[in-house]
Amino acid sequence: MKIKRTMAMMSHLSDVQELIQYQGTQEDVRMRVNFVKMLIHDEREELTKDELNELWKECNEKYGR
Repeated sequence: MKIKRTMAMMSHLSDVQELIQYQGTQEDVRMRVNFVKMLIHDEREELTKDELNELWKECNEKYGR
């Protein structure tokens, strides 16, 4: 199953809103925002869950966590 890139971005931005309002650390918020930035630059319109997980892993390696 593929997930639309825009849906993945919206989901992570919603997570950022929740993290800011309730329990998230600055690091959690920073990582989610960096992940959305990576998704914006990705040219694929749809990604599998595995592709999203690989991009998340790349984000963590690049931006630290």
